[in-house]
Amino acid sequence: MVRWVGLRTANIDVVHAERAAGTNRYNLGWLFNLALDIMQVVFDKPQRLIEYNLLIAATTFLGVFWMVWQAIEGTTQVLSYTGLVISMLLFSGVIILAIGIIGLYLGKAFDGVKPVLFT
Repeated sequence: MVRWVGLRTANIDVVHAERAAGTNRYNLGWLFNLALDIMQVVFDKPQRLIEYNLLIAATTFLGVFWMVWQAIEGTTQVLSYTGLVISMLLFSGVIILAIGIIGLYLGKAFDGVKPVLFT
C-alpha cells in the first residue's frame, strides 16, 4: 500500500534470530481473520458479489408475476404459503442489494481517502 500512495521505499536485509522460548501463537483461525482483514482493505471484489443479488430479486419478481398471472387465469391454484415465500425472497433480495450498494459507496469513499490515511 505504501507504493500505491507513491512514497519512496527501500529494502533492508534483516537476519532474524530464532525464537528464544515458546511456540508460535498464530493458529489457523487467527491467520484466516488476518487474511479477511487484508482482503477487506485491499479488494472490493467481495462487495461486488452482492450485486448479483439483483438477479435473485428480478427472478423473484418474475415468479410473482407468473403466479399472479396463473391465479388470474385460473389455470392453477396458488398455495397459501407461496405468497409468503415469494415476498420473503423479494424483500430479502432488495434489502441485500441495498446493503451491497451502500458497501460499494463506502468502498469507493475508502479508496478516495486511502492516500490521505497512509501518508
